[in-house]
Amino acid sequence: GALAGLGCGAPADGAATSCLAAAMRWFVHALARTGISVHSAGLWFAATTAAIGVAAVFASTVQLLPSRGAALLGALLAASCPAVAFAATSVHLHAAGFLIAAISTWAAVCWARSGAWWRASLGKEFGSGLFGPAAR
Repeated sequence: GALAGLGCGAPADGAATSCLAAAMRWFVHALARTGISVHSAGLWFAATTAAIGVAAVFASTVQLLPSRGAALLGALLAASCPAVAFAATSVHLHAAGFLIAAISTWAAVCWARSGAWWRASLGKEFGSGLFGPAAR
């Protein structure tokens, strides 16, 4: 599991070599130097990554929904999802996976709202695309 990826046991699934496990290892060992136990530091990592992920969901929904209240409800819905709540309150890498998905969603929303995807698909920016020379 996650603690095995931190060097606290034998890694069972090769997670010790992943970027998420490396980030978790760095975060946990940095906090452990302050006197916090490795397990508590792992909980802090999960809670922090989940909280930043919920903030990224809020940033996405602010751009998509008509009001900030609706965007806040969307972010609260993401935070109260049982999978997110469980991952945020236990030592798992899944909260970091949620963070990556939330940041990717936010980036996709920003890109879609910019109109760049439409120009790129018509081939106006790069000279190719879905319709290629026919779009000119």
